[in-house]
Amino acid sequence: MRLGREAIGLSLTLEAHAARLFGNGARPGGILSFTGKLGEGVAVRMKKSWQSAFGSDNSGGTAVLEEGATFSPVTLTSVDAQFLEMRQQQVREIANVYGVPATMLNDLSSATFSNAEALGQAFRDETIMPWVVAWEAALERVLLGEDELATHAIVFDLDALDRADLAAKAEAIAKRRAAGITTANEERRTLNLPPHAQGDELGSPYTTANAVQPKAQAA
Repeated sequence: MRLGREAIGLSLTLEAHAARLFGNGARPGGILSFTGKLGEGVAVRMKKSWQSAFGSDNSGGTAVLEEGATFSPVTLTSVDAQFLEMRQQQVREIANVYGVPATMLNDLSSATFSNAEALGQAFRDETIMPWVVAWEAALERVLLGEDELATHAIVFDLDALDRADLAAKAEAIAKRRAAGITTANEERRTLNLPPHAQGDELGSPYTTANAVQPKAQAA
């Protein structure tokens, strides 16, 4: 928060200014001009009268001018017209502070199918993983004794982050099984499936080296 206070503060300022700009219909959408000089009391009265008649919810009505008054519309400045771009940029700035891809904050202005997937992986590897590693080490330090560290470990399961991509998850399972890294029951556990009787064999199911050979029939 301290590192990003300026980016967050600017975003709040833009939001508040935009609310005042568009929430008050009596904003200088135009200027009333008079041929003669108005006294202070008359100017205040005319201002209040105009705001009462055409400000806020009454904006857009038909104005009736008197006393030789003319109305000159005032258009938005370039700064006002770029509010949307400026606020979108602040979303990116705040996302940068926390290491979150802008696509995860619904800023899809520069998103494609491929870079959104890569940004999600980068968020997991570069933003989430440093915290996870620190938490794992801290929990092991305070919860496990020296003798337990030889047989136990605390590991966060991040597979849920890949759950939505079924094709990638299936491919990862197949590669681990083919390499003999995990058993079928270990993979079934990640899918919340019950174990089966032959699921603890580590051999690859894609080769016949571990297949049970049929018994020879007696002549």
